[in-house]
Amino acid sequence: IYSQINDIVKTYPIVAENGVKYPFCVYQTQAQRPSTTKDGIYEWVYEVKLNIVDTQYDNLLDLTDSVIDKIMELEKDFDINIESITEYFSEDAFVKELNTKIVYYGNYKGEEINAFR
Repeated sequence: IYSQINDIVKTYPIVAENGVKYPFCVYQTQAQRPSTTKDGIYEWVYEVKLNIVDTQYDNLLDLTDSVIDKIMELEKDFDINIESITEYFSEDAFVKELNTKIVYYGNYKGEEINAFR
């Protein structure tokens, strides 16, 4: 996630740095779990929340579209679903919250992957 969207908007894991300038994005893994059968792990499922933050609403809308487009480019390696998009105003800024579900169907030996670097 980070490498996909950091060139569009400054991106931070979990929390933004103090004094960061707008706009920025914060992402957080809400859940990660393997799906298994008797033969072992066959996929990893990640639920990731992204908060895109800006003081200008129109700019926030454009950034959100760009971020979604970049995330969807990951579909060559992952199954990407935008589960919901909400918006709100907090601490003098507009926020778009994207809740995503990312599934990795890989041919690997049960090792967890880190999709967020």
